[in-house]
Amino acid sequence: MARVESAVRNIIELNKAFNSHDHEKMLGLFSEDIRFEDVLADFGGVTYRGSNKVAQYFKDRFQQYPGIYLEQEELFSLGTRCILRWKVSLDIKSPESDSFRGISLFQVRNGSVTEIVSYAR
Repeated sequence: MARVESAVRNIIELNKAFNSHDHEKMLGLFSEDIRFEDVLADFGGVTYRGSNKVAQYFKDRFQQYPGIYLEQEELFSLGTRCILRWKVSLDIKSPESDSFRGISLFQVRNGSVTEIVSYAR
């Protein structure tokens, strides 16, 4: 049970860092060898490997979309795996902002996020 709670807490902290656009805090939650598949990439996607590359990806997105916000709709865990259903608004300050929904699959080991694979529509 402690592993499940720890994994969920880790993802909640990651979402808080995302919404405050704190890529440095996110970096601290990633494992050195994290693997991240970009949900915003064209079909075929782009995979980033390594904590610095993934943190840089998020820093770039926060600059590109200064009002981006992730609403956590549902989060649950199966051991060290977490599943998050979310809605992203590209500009939280604008009611007409583009938004999209998706899910992210996370792997958490030893208190660090080792994998993020996201799907969106």
